[in-house]
Amino acid sequence: MLIALGFALGQSGVLAQAPPAPDYGWTFDDQTGTTAAPQFGGVSGELAGGVAWSTDDPFGGSGSVAFDGSDGTVTMADLADELNGLSNFSLSIWIKANETGIDRGFWEAVDSGGNDAWGLRYDSTGASAGGSNVIKLGITTSESGGNTNRGADQQETQENVQTTEWQNIVMTWEDGVGFNLYIDGELDVPTLGMVTVDGTLSDMDRFVLGDGSKAYWDGAIDEVAVWSSTLTADNAAWLAGNSISSIGALGGSTLRDGLTGYWPLDEGDGTTAANSAGGDDAELHNGVEWVDDADRGTVLSFDGVDAYVDAGAETIPQMTQDNDFTWSVWI
Repeated sequence: MLIALGFALGQSGVLAQAPPAPDYGWTFDDQTGTTAAPQFGGVSGELAGGVAWSTDDPFGGSGSVAFDGSDGTVTMADLADELNGLSNFSLSIWIKANETGIDRGFWEAVDSGGNDAWGLRYDSTGASAGGSNVIKLGITTSESGGNTNRGADQQETQENVQTTEWQNIVMTWEDGVGFNLYIDGELDVPTLGMVTVDGTLSDMDRFVLGDGSKAYWDGAIDEVAVWSSTLTADNAAWLAGNSISSIGALGGSTLRDGLTGYWPLDEGDGTTAANSAGGDDAELHNGVEWVDDADRGTVLSFDGVDAYVDAGAETIPQMTQDNDFTWSVWI
């Protein structure tokens, strides 16, 4: 299966800080219906209650989802089952609150009720450290003994991080290393740090946006992504300035500058694959078929007999030792 390919001549820049493609991700560009289709992975989000599509977007894109603070949720069914047991985990989420000085959750991984269980929320006053307008996190691991509200598994950020502007939150976990929280690309120095550093993710029973301990979210959420790996500080800095939609076969939007050929292969039918870099389109021949892949969307399938795709001699010049070139392809 040919997923996507790109070709560049004489290109030397590398966007090293771009994260790998997420295991799961949603950009909420649908703007209709009650289902948020995945940008990455095969899990959709279901909208329910006081939640609606919004044209507000941290990157000026197609939009986000807005919650009215009453009972709005977006639920990724069964995703918690995929995440329990991981020794490495990262979550990136963009949030925008309608007010500050609040106690409202924007991501929930355990049915918390009033407890500060597995999840992320705005906290007007940190109960343990006393900081004002903080973000509070709870995480449960295999070391927690099933206690989803254990003090050692909670963290409260530095003061006055709540805002009514778009804000990127990246949380990471690694067994034996512990937890990090990045706010708008900067590593947080908490008023109360998490004690736990060991264990695998445990006791998650849901993956819900817009809900959490204390109260439902009143504001917008966009650009949610999950990795079964631990992102770096450079990755977090990149996510604070770039949409996850630009993560793909080429690793980041700036890598597309100067390409002579880039074929996303998102047509889904026909005998032509458009060249998004502006050069010749590619032509499909013989036993090539469009198919849907759960992880990568529309891809091409080859029969192993005589199927091929011709991108054109002018788009792909002769590759010799005298030419600098870069070739990227997903198979």
